[in-house]
Amino acid sequence: MSLVTRELNYPRKSHRVDIPLLVQVDGKVYKTSDWSMTGVGILDLDREKKTGEKFSARLIMPLSDASMQLDVLFICRNQRSNITGCEFDDLSNRNRRVLRHFIELAMEGRLDTLEDLAADLTAPDIESPLETALALSDEEEISLLAKFRSRASMALIFGVLFALLLSFTLWYNLGFLYKTVGVVSGDFLEVSSARSGIIGAVLHAPGDQVHPGDILFELSATDLKEKLQVEREQLAQVRRELQRLPAAGGDSDLLAALKDELDWKAKEYKNGANLYKDGVISIKDFEFVRNGWSRARINYYRQQWLISEQGQAATRQRQDLEKQQETLQRDIASLKRKFEHLRVRSPVTARVYTVGFQPGEFVTGGDVVMVLAGDKKPVILFKMPSSQAAKITLGTPVRFFSFATGKSYTGHVGAIGYKAISPRADAMQEVSLDQTAVRVDLTRPIPGLVLNSRVSVWVRKRFNSPGFLDRIFPFSLSSPPENDQP
Repeated sequence: MSLVTRELNYPRKSHRVDIPLLVQVDGKVYKTSDWSMTGVGILDLDREKKTGEKFSARLIMPLSDASMQLDVLFICRNQRSNITGCEFDDLSNRNRRVLRHFIELAMEGRLDTLEDLAADLTAPDIESPLETALALSDEEEISLLAKFRSRASMALIFGVLFALLLSFTLWYNLGFLYKTVGVVSGDFLEVSSARSGIIGAVLHAPGDQVHPGDILFELSATDLKEKLQVEREQLAQVRRELQRLPAAGGDSDLLAALKDELDWKAKEYKNGANLYKDGVISIKDFEFVRNGWSRARINYYRQQWLISEQGQAATRQRQDLEKQQETLQRDIASLKRKFEHLRVRSPVTARVYTVGFQPGEFVTGGDVVMVLAGDKKPVILFKMPSSQAAKITLGTPVRFFSFATGKSYTGHVGAIGYKAISPRADAMQEVSLDQTAVRVDLTRPIPGLVLNSRVSVWVRKRFNSPGFLDRIFPFSLSSPPENDQP
C-alpha cells in the first residue's frame, strides 16, 4: 500500500510507501515508518543523529523466502518524535533500480520472484536513461521510435504554440496600452418627484416612446379630487341660479299697459273737465272720471316703483352670484394647478428606460421615479488607473467588443476625468482616487447597441503622437541635453 503525503525526511512532496523495509545501523536493525526513492524514516533510532550528519547503513528488503541487502549512505535531515528522517546520499543507479523494482513487485504482490531483483543487482551500473535491456527486439524498436516521433511532434507543436503566444504577446503589448471592461452609457435623463406622496399612476412602461408634454406619472391626491368635485357642483348650482334670475326690465309689458291706460284715463279726465265746465255732465260724473284717472296714475307709478325695486334686488343677487362664480372658478383653477404639480411630464422626446416606483408606493421629494433614454449617440465609459490614464490623450484610438451584438467596434477618447464626464462630480475625486473615468465617443452610429450593457475595451497606443520616441529614449542622439550646450 502507498500514500501520497509530505515526506518527513525531504522538503518536498514525494511518493512514499509503507512497504516493510528494515535498516541496519551500527549492527542493530530498525524498522521504517515509510520510505521512498529519496530517503527513509527510521523508527526508534538508539543514537540521536544531528541534522546534516552522514552515516552508513544497510537496507534489508524482506522477501518471501529470503532477503536482500543494500549498503547505502544516509544524511540526517530532521528528527520528529521517534522518527529520524534520513536522505540517501549519492544513491547509485543500481541500488535505485533495485529499490524501484522492489516497490513494483510489492505493489503487484510478487515478492517471491527473487530472480528479478537479482538480475537488477547484477546488471552493469551504467549512466543511461534507459531502464530496459540494451538488446531491443524489432517490436520494441518500432514502439520506441513511435514514442520518440510522438514526443517530437508534441514538442514541435508546443514550440509553435509558444512562438505564436510570444508573437501575440509582443503584438498586444506593442499595440495596446490597457484592457478593461466598460459600460455603454447614453443620454440618460432622471425624472424625479418634486414632492412627497404616494404614486397614483404610472402611465408608461419601459420601452415606451414619450414626447414633450406627455404625462409620465402622477401622485395620488384623493382629497384634492373630492374638493374639486365639490367646487364643480357648487359652480353648476350658481350658474343655474343665474339662469333663473329675471332679466332687467322683465315687467315692461305690464308697465306699458299701465302707461297706455294712464294716457287713456288722462284723455278722459281732460274731456270730462271740458264737459263739466260746459255743463254737459254733472259733478258726480266728473268725479268718477277723475277717480279713474287717479287710480290709473297710482297703478302706473306703483308698478314703476315695484319694477325698480325688483331690478335693484335682482341686480344685487346677480352680483352676489357672479362673485361666487368668480371665486369658485379661481378655486377650481387653483386646484387644477395643484393637480398639474402632481403630474410629471416628459421634457423631451425619449424612450422610457426604467421605472423605479410602482402605483401605491410612497416617494419623497427628489426620488428618481423614472429614467428616460434619449436618442443621442451612446458613449462608452470605463475606469483605468491614474498611472495609465496619464499616457492617453483626447483622440486616443480605442477598440471595444460588445457582448450584446457579438461584434467589435472602434472609437476614440472623448473625455478624461470625472469632472469632464459629469458636472456633478467633485474636483477632489480627480486627485483622491487611484482611478480615472474615461469616455469613449463612437466613430459611427451603431444600431442595436444595448444601453448599460458591458463591453470589453482595449486602449490602443499612439505611435504617431509627438514625442513618442523621446519618451522611450529620453536621451536621443538627435537632440543633445540642454546642459551640454557650450
